[in-house]
Amino acid sequence: PESTRLIADVARSLLGANSVLDAGQSWGGDSFAWFLERVPGSYVRLGVHDPRSNGPRRDLHAGNFAVDEDAIAVGIRLMVGTALRALEAAR
Repeated sequence: PESTRLIADVARSLLGANSVLDAGQSWGGDSFAWFLERVPGSYVRLGVHDPRSNGPRRDLHAGNFAVDEDAIAVGIRLMVGTALRALEAAR
């Protein structure tokens, strides 16, 4: 919960108050939970569909998936901002 609060706070400060949404639990086959047994962390879903496009939303694992490349920079800003905030808090 602490890691989730941290990254959500950073997202709101970098991307705006409406940038964080609660997502339902995913039943995907990811094994991220195994890492969380050893170290604190948080799973983040980054929206990668351009809402301005008229195209359909495709599943991440679909062969015709197309990412809005602007989302890559957003994800990098979020990860770097979170790491910097965590380092500041550790001082």
